[in-house]
Amino acid sequence: MIETYGLTKQEYRNLIESPFIKASDIAKKLILPDRIYRFRKLDTSHRREDLNGICKFSVPNAFSKNDNNDCRVYFNDEEVISYMYPEYSKKRIRSAMPQCKKIMQEYKDSLQGKIKAGCFTSAGPLDYSMWEDINFGDKGHGFCIEYEVNDENFRPDNLAFLPILYDDNHYDSTEAMKAVIDFVKYNTIESAAKLVCLGYGHTLIKPVKYQNEQEWRLVIPIRDDGTHLDYFNVDGESKRDMTPAIKAIYLGYNENCEIYKQEILTHWKNKNISIYQVIKHEKKLSCTKI
Repeated sequence: MIETYGLTKQEYRNLIESPFIKASDIAKKLILPDRIYRFRKLDTSHRREDLNGICKFSVPNAFSKNDNNDCRVYFNDEEVISYMYPEYSKKRIRSAMPQCKKIMQEYKDSLQGKIKAGCFTSAGPLDYSMWEDINFGDKGHGFCIEYEVNDENFRPDNLAFLPILYDDNHYDSTEAMKAVIDFVKYNTIESAAKLVCLGYGHTLIKPVKYQNEQEWRLVIPIRDDGTHLDYFNVDGESKRDMTPAIKAIYLGYNENCEIYKQEILTHWKNKNISIYQVIKHEKKLSCTKI
């Protein structure tokens, strides 16, 4: 799907792995979709937020039901320690590795929770695989939200809205870790710039088996300085109301959800947002406007 957006898979990967190109600059090299979608379950604790147009951002370690390795950080422990302590001999580093492994793993695990991600898809509202997926359309029990892609909601404060690269070779954060070490040691503009460019790559690569999701992701780092409070409240809960960007709602084809569907109809019908009923014909879908 990367080719659809104007870059080959390798060209896109090269940009993600570059220590000199920010995510917002990569977005300028892509053909962005005019519309983006979100498949949501009806019977969840977040239904009220969905009904109010609140875009739910999740911490990646909460993605475990779908992929518990999503946004997991990988780097070469020995290479990173060698870079951190250049005065140590290789023999000394290797002897210390068994003790360092546990600390390193705990650190890697902690990094998985340092961002929040808003996950969307370019798969259209009649994509059968997305409706059938238990994590998205929930076997036709869910619904689909159609958004207009605009700068106000999808490119906040020079962050970027980018597609997932489906590749079984995960992102190697070794160079990003070296940038962290340089920043801590020297606090230079160059090291800070490299850290910005390399600090998000692990959020944008997923295994090929998930490629039917055609995911685009808005990634926002969790910070303590009040940044992005228009997306999160002081407790870190999502609060971004994207109602102005919502153009249509598509109701799933499973007939056992009439109570929830009626709730959606009542809520959205008078907001100048089109409502469609998706209809299943074996493995093909169509829709009709309500």
